[in-house]
Amino acid sequence: MQHKGTNATIVAAHFISAVKANPLEEGVVSVVYIAGGDPGFLDIIPTEVRVGGRTRSFKADVEDRLEQRLEEIAHATTATYNCEDDIACQRGYPPTVKTPDQVETALIAPKEALGNDQVIENM
Repeated sequence: MQHKGTNATIVAAHFISAVKANPLEEGVVSVVYIAGGDPGFLDIIPTEVRVGGRTRSFKADVEDRLEQRLEEIAHATTATYNCEDDIACQRGYPPTVKTPDQVETALIAPKEALGNDQVIENM
């Protein structure tokens, strides 16, 4: 009676495909983990799927918007399929931003070892 149930894997796939960040806002969304079901029972549709990942940005307001958008997408996607979501966003460490002096110091060793023409300074 698969037609009467909700396939949590399909719901997770729709959620993942909807998660996008505006590349002009200097934010990144990475979905790097998805787990559901049991590989020993491939005939049973999972009732729960877990999706995990990270958002990253140099700006707190962009991070706020990314988290808000993830919550909106999760709620809308699960509502479409008449199921529930439990989303939790946890912020990790802030990004490391080096000063120009720190960058110059860090470039000394590779320039000496490889030569100036082999080191790309502004990636």
